[in-house]
Amino acid sequence: MLEYLTKLEINKNLRINYSKEFLDKENTDFITMPLENFLQKYYSKLDAFDEEVWEKTLLNLVKLAYDEKTFNKMVENFGYSSIEKHDFKKQFDFFDELKNDNRLDIDTKKFIGFMAGNHFFDKYVFSIKDWFNSYYWANPYLSVTNSTEKANFTINHILSSPYGLNYLKSVLPRLNHWRR
Repeated sequence: MLEYLTKLEINKNLRINYSKEFLDKENTDFITMPLENFLQKYYSKLDAFDEEVWEKTLLNLVKLAYDEKTFNKMVENFGYSSIEKHDFKKQFDFFDELKNDNRLDIDTKKFIGFMAGNHFFDKYVFSIKDWFNSYYWANPYLSVTNSTEKANFTINHILSSPYGLNYLKSVLPRLNHWRR
């Protein structure tokens, strides 16, 4: 499990919550089903685990990063060595860019801004537009290191589908970027 999730007292193992057969079936369905059918089957609502991860991440990291009075608590919770490790200017710039995107709720906009402040977009993605149109949105480094391993859908495809926002909320907190 990701280190920051453990700090947030999300110390569950997905294999305990879901059987191997279920996870294998979900992976197979992701590859073989049309996106809309897959999202309806698995993401018509966030399951309890994804809901807990999303809510605790928002409460203990993301929302703290948007209030100057709580910046230090966010830094402590996330495990930064200092407040300078987070790029607040980039965070707020990305958040401002997303303000008019009606496909996203306010918390998702803040989460993506937080990702920008945490340098997710620094090396391989240069804008929100590029990221939303990329087939490498979950692993941007693959566009350079292993260009054959791309996702089946872009974020724009996902967000144009019913339940796409739930899927995005389940994936964002568990991206490889957060493994440190």
